[in-house]
Amino acid sequence: MNEPAITIRKRLGQWIWRCNNDNCGWVGIGLFSQQASLNEACRHLVDDFDQHHGMAEVRPVYSETEDRYTATCHCGYEAEEKTEAGAETSIEMHASWLREELPTRTAA
Repeated sequence: MNEPAITIRKRLGQWIWRCNNDNCGWVGIGLFSQQASLNEACRHLVDDFDQHHGMAEVRPVYSETEDRYTATCHCGYEAEEKTEAGAETSIEMHASWLREELPTRTAA
């Protein structure tokens, strides 16, 4: 899970970006500058935030051997807690903190 949220590369004279979220995989192609790719990728992360962050499963998974509940975010982040509600809350807090870090939308 050390992969960045977005990968930007230049291929055949054009800039291409790809969303590395397993729940998404969106690709932007045909851009003529690295900055244009970055701008489009950032817009994607803001516009599709709920697809990238939130509970990946309907309920946290309980492990009898570890006596813990594990909840997984769409981005791959895992929260292990002693209670089901605690695991759900951890994912909600993770998404909330990330949402606060999003850039504010500006006119392009």
